[in-house]
Amino acid sequence: MTGSLRDRLFYLRIGLLVRGTVTFRKELAFNMRRPADELRYLNWERRKRIVDHAFRTVPFYQKRYSAVGFEPGDLKNEEDFSELPILERSHIRENLDDLISRNFHKNELKPVSTGGTTGAPITIFSDPRYPLNVISWRTLETWGVSPADNSAYLYRAIPTGISKVLRSLALYPTRRSYLSAFAMSDENLDRFFKALQATRPKYLVGYVGALDVFASYLFDSGLELPGLRAVWSTAAPLSDVKKNFFQTTFGCPVFSQYGSCEFYWIASECHEQSGLHIDSDIRHVEVVDSEDTPCETREHGDLIVTDLLNEAFPLIRYRVGDRGRMLAPTCACGSPFPLMDYVKGRVSDTITLRSGKKIPGEIWTTIFDDFVSEIRSFSVHQSADYRIRVYFEPYGENPSAVLEEVRQRLSKHLDEKTEIEFLAGTHGAIVGGKPQFVTSDVG
Repeated sequence: MTGSLRDRLFYLRIGLLVRGTVTFRKELAFNMRRPADELRYLNWERRKRIVDHAFRTVPFYQKRYSAVGFEPGDLKNEEDFSELPILERSHIRENLDDLISRNFHKNELKPVSTGGTTGAPITIFSDPRYPLNVISWRTLETWGVSPADNSAYLYRAIPTGISKVLRSLALYPTRRSYLSAFAMSDENLDRFFKALQATRPKYLVGYVGALDVFASYLFDSGLELPGLRAVWSTAAPLSDVKKNFFQTTFGCPVFSQYGSCEFYWIASECHEQSGLHIDSDIRHVEVVDSEDTPCETREHGDLIVTDLLNEAFPLIRYRVGDRGRMLAPTCACGSPFPLMDYVKGRVSDTITLRSGKKIPGEIWTTIFDDFVSEIRSFSVHQSADYRIRVYFEPYGENPSAVLEEVRQRLSKHLDEKTEIEFLAGTHGAIVGGKPQFVTSDVG
């Protein structure tokens, strides 16, 4: 079966099985061909529409916006939008039912629960009119693969039992192999590798931590996976050190995709690998400083995201808990979607010194970016006595010159009395396939 025919049959079958797939896929494909100025206009119109919808049909926004004297007719420009109150995780926990649009019934909505890595878990609801997997399809195609290709997944939630059987029948002849990120024992890794030898997947999808475990298994065992064209990395920041290790081990490009449980998809990398393209037809991203004031381009701050599609449970100016920055609006790849930098750390990755000075995650997660050929892996931990330990795994012998260079660079950010120690070995935990690169015991 030729690739093009296989693709057509895949899209036809899924289109018949999942309502809204065909229309949504056509819309996304059309938007990708729009000029950048048309995309900006579409983004703005959708922001105005979702704010108007929320004000009219969502009790939480009606109360919140009215309390600050705002009505939808007041939304005339970017400055007006940036003055809308920011939605926090605590608001969702405390106002779950009041965030559901009156145009939808709660029992017809699918709940999505976040993990606990960013604090207390929360639940949101997705809009049933949009099959979210379709969002990934257009990006997979730019990576040179197709959702119709055989693939492999290292995920937290994987299909089992009758669900797995029904999914396999629906996807046939496409074959997908799965390994739970919670069950990555040597025995299961052996079994997973043998399954991939049989199915020869063209792309591999996984959480950064799970990919790290599998890549280390391959690297240490001297094994290869021929035929891979792309690796899709998600759920956590991917340092240059890890990206180099993954690309060397898997033998193909490794693409970062940024999303969260609240937003299945926000942005993703292209072949230029110079940043993340924001899917601005369905998401809007802002960066704000500690005062919640908009940051300048290339200035780091908190990421604020708006879902332009979800009318069932609108997320408008939601603080996702990550830090990032905007880049130049254009990319050499020719994509009309704007660029943001790679997410280098979460707000919780910040390390606090005795003096009260705070060193954000984007500093710590990039300390070995210039030494990817010497360092295979690393993590940073701060103990309760403020001592900082950098754990590292080299490719060869102890790279003392590299460590001294990194120490000197870090000294520019640290207080004079801050103790920092480099230790060969590992420390960072992996929770459900998601790595904890930067941790601190300082309360």
